[in-house]
Amino acid sequence: MDARQTADAIADPSWRAVALRALAQALAHAGQWADARQTADAIADPSWRAEALRALAQALAHAGQWADAQQTFAAARQSAEAIADPEKRAWALGKLAQALAAAGDDVAARQTFAAARQTADAIADPEKRAWSLVWSLVALAQALAAAGDDAAAQQTFAAARQTADAIDSPYLRAEALRALAQALAAAGDDAAAQQTFAAARQSAEAIADPSWRAEALRALAQALAAAGDDAAARQTFAAARQTADAIADTGKRAEALRALAQALAAVGNDAAARQTFAAARQSAEAIADLRERAEALCALAQALIRAGQIDDAMALLVSAWAQAQTVNELTTLFVVDSSLLRTYPTLGGDLLEAFNWVERVVRAG
Repeated sequence: MDARQTADAIADPSWRAVALRALAQALAHAGQWADARQTADAIADPSWRAEALRALAQALAHAGQWADAQQTFAAARQSAEAIADPEKRAWALGKLAQALAAAGDDVAARQTFAAARQTADAIADPEKRAWSLVWSLVALAQALAAAGDDAAAQQTFAAARQTADAIDSPYLRAEALRALAQALAAAGDDAAAQQTFAAARQSAEAIADPSWRAEALRALAQALAAAGDDAAARQTFAAARQTADAIADTGKRAEALRALAQALAAVGNDAAARQTFAAARQSAEAIADLRERAEALCALAQALIRAGQIDDAMALLVSAWAQAQTVNELTTLFVVDSSLLRTYPTLGGDLLEAFNWVERVVRAG
């Protein structure tokens, strides 16, 4: 296995874990179950190993290899319980419990959810403890609803709401309530979802820091759009834009507006997206530090490419590269995701032509 040898030879343990997990997934996709399991088992970090084994167990269950799936789920549980950080351990156990529920093993799923909740209860930080607990309860409620146990699901959703309401931090409370509202909407409880979305909006608007408030409102607006509540989504997007426009720091304002413009483009609100992209560019161009300004413009250009606004992106990239004072800075700033080049194959030639033109200008001084 040349790929395995290459992955094993990676010196950095984090990157080695990433490579081994990717290899295990590829082997599982190819149906090479034994090699996939052996590769997943070789991951030293318990968090990465638990995730790789969980994915493999799901693939085995989907393929009808139930005996091997059960063994792999057990190995994933063992790896998850070996994670030292209780927050990461609770998350890993919760994901594993969801996978077990989806695979139809209700007994193991409930046991693993109980372990996730017990781990969440042990987190020292009260805010993180509450957030992890809400996440575990939401995941359990979703699994119960999917299994047809509506009464237990409603009780668990109620417990999650009670826990979320008790979180002191407005940002974390808003995030927890948003996740809960999305789960309720997916479960078909529209009345409870609307009430919870309203509570999430109230919490988001109580966030003192405008950057975090804009981010919370943006995420909430996207969730509302996904849930089909267009009127509430439009109102929340407008509130996010108003908050982003008021951010004093130009760099943070540019970032908030860029994220908001991407979200608007993703939900199909093209007119508002274009206006917000324009505001983001104006804020990015006002950043005092040359390098930070160029990096903000490059990030905005990539967002424009993803939104299909190629001409605007090209103009912006040329503007960003023109900020470079040396060839080294220019090379550093020439960052375009390869997936974008695959999506827009003609873009590569245009980018290189523009880059070469700017390089000649920079070299000429």
